[in-house]
Amino acid sequence: MPNGARPQAIAIDPKDNYAYIADQNRPNIYVLDINPNSATYHTVVQTIAIDSPSGLQQLTINSDSRKLFITASDSNIHVININPLDKPTNLTSNPRKWHQQIGKILTPNGAMGITTTSDPSKITFTSGNPGTDGSGFGVLEITNSNPLSFAAEARYANLSLGSDFDYFDVNEGVAVTVMKDGRYAFVAGRNSRGNNNPTDARQGGNIGIIKDPLGPNPQLVAATRPIPDSLTNNLALSSDGKYLIASYPTINLGGSSYVFDVEEMIKAIENPGNYKLDARDRGVDTWGFQASNQRNATTADLARVPIDDINPLVSIAADYEITGGNWINNFAFSVPDGTNRAPIGIGGNPKGLE
Repeated sequence: MPNGARPQAIAIDPKDNYAYIADQNRPNIYVLDINPNSATYHTVVQTIAIDSPSGLQQLTINSDSRKLFITASDSNIHVININPLDKPTNLTSNPRKWHQQIGKILTPNGAMGITTTSDPSKITFTSGNPGTDGSGFGVLEITNSNPLSFAAEARYANLSLGSDFDYFDVNEGVAVTVMKDGRYAFVAGRNSRGNNNPTDARQGGNIGIIKDPLGPNPQLVAATRPIPDSLTNNLALSSDGKYLIASYPTINLGGSSYVFDVEEMIKAIENPGNYKLDARDRGVDTWGFQASNQRNATTADLARVPIDDINPLVSIAADYEITGGNWINNFAFSVPDGTNRAPIGIGGNPKGLE
């Protein structure tokens, strides 16, 4: 890396020729040669300048491996042409703008988390804005892929869930991942504002679930249990799409990874009536559940009750929940005694996932 570089994020092209590294302090992308058969292996062979006044945040490569998308603190999504077919044979000219910026798209409330989808024309992103969840999730769709006349349009969905006056929401979306079939997306809500000045002991970082994220009307339909003092900041799907893994650093540096069952999430969203809640919205097998006043959960409950309370089988390694208090104005959180589904404690400040 150049002297003074501060790597922030990395994306590797599927052919394993280059790693693209974003600098968090400078508007630069460093191109690292990772081809072991190359004479410049493990060398930064190029620095791509980005049209931004400050450093960069996250980056992703679309699914046809032709474009690199970068979020930056200037609220733009910047686009670079990395199509290997456009690489010039004569180094004195670059008519197809290979390894050059070919566009940027301004977003209304910022751009932070960004990820590819199975559709090469669509990229999803989040705003990462701690002050508003309006336009907190976005889809960027390429309308002209020609690097000489590149164009794209964005559409947005608010990260709002149920009432604006309860503890349960998805605030400050900082990362996103999408199922291969495009049915659902998952957004990491960091909720730094709620953690720093909680008005309810149940506030914290969590994960939002967006239905039909690539369609004309993406909608936040459910979310996991907020974890007090946690700053959820990244997430990834397993290669088979069965598990969602998220990093939950905490204010006191006692970070953990949480693992969720994607199929169990979808079951609860699509058939909530198969699950029971009691009068205080506690699910079966959660602490304090009272079977004497149970009822069937409804779709409306998904907007105000954590999905892992409605269906505890959502948790693979995520059992950190209310285990004491009066469930009115006093709540005590811990890992339940006897559980084999506790979060994976790794300490420190876990961040990146891939």
